[in-house]
This record gives sequence, C-alpha cells and structure tokens, in this order.
Amino acid sequence: AIMQSRKRALRIVVLNARSDLASREITDAIAHALATAVRAHAELDDDSGTAEATAPGTPAEAFLDQADAAVVLDPASLARAREAEVPFVAAVLPAFDLAWAGSLADADSVLVAHELLVAGVVQRGASAERVRVAGPIPPIGYCPVPDRALARQRAGISGDDPLVLVPAGVLEQAGVDDVLAQLARVAG
Repeated sequence: AIMQSRKRALRIVVLNARSDLASREITDAIAHALATAVRAHAELDDDSGTAEATAPGTPAEAFLDQADAAVVLDPASLARAREAEVPFVAAVLPAFDLAWAGSLADADSVLVAHELLVAGVVQRGASAERVRVAGPIPPIGYCPVPDRALARQRAGISGDDPLVLVPAGVLEQAGVDDVLAQLARVAG
C-alpha cells in the first residue's frame, strides 16, 4: 500500500530510540532493505518517483514530518511517529521475543519474527488483522554458511548433535543460571 504511484520521492523513516549496537545494526538493515525495495519498485513503475529510506544519524529526523511511512522498533519511536502525524506506521519486532514495553494499538501494521508472537502482540493492543509474520531480521552482511555440514565439522560438532547459539549479551542480561535453565529445556 505504501508503494503507490507518486511523482515525488517516497519517504520512509526508520526510527529506533535504542542505541545499542545490535539495535543499530537491525535499524540499518531495515533502512537498507526498504531503500532497495522501493528503488526496485520505482524502476518497474516510471511514475513512482524515487525512494528514500533513512535511519537514525541520517536526515530522517529532518523529514519525519514529511514522511509517507515510518518503521519503528520501539514504543518511543511509535509515539514520535504518531506525534509527527506520519500517515502509516509499522512496528517491527525483529527478533524471536516480545521486546516491546508499551502498547501496539497505534501501529497501522505490526511485523513479527514468528507466528508464536502474534498472540502476545495482540495482547499488547495490535489488531489481529494488522499483524504479519515477516521472519527475523538479520543485520546487514549476515550470510548463512553455504555448507553447514562443513562448518559444523570445523567447529567439532557432529552432524547429528543439536546446536543452540546463545549471544554473549544474553548471558550478561539474563545471567548464566537462567540461560542454563532454558537450555536444559532443549537438552535432548
């Protein structure tokens, strides 16, 4: 719906009030993907104009009040986009958790990483019709290993052994005991 024919630039702002490295990487990945997708659409439709998708640290703040759409990654950014009267605001939960402290009732669309998150998002005020499963969002440059069996062999993991990756930051945030308790649930 955002990519309708227009004679001017389509402006999509990506907002994220969090400043940690992981959040910035996800924000940059979303802005890059949107800019690429809208440019590709513009090439297919000569009337669509040009595309601009920006993230914090770029001119996004300067044209927030002129944005056609905003992609927000936290409650503060959702409130900011609504205050600026952005016509379409999509909230994105890019990981496999419900890391959203506030209500989602003001979002026009909510994108989640997995279908198991839909019920929790609806409990936070999102309209069920406006929730879509988009999958997790990796940072720019993420590339799956082309030969998983070889990568497992190099890491000393047999082909049949289950593997669970735990980001180091989770160990710091949740604590080793909580992480081990969760890992025990998938010990088989």
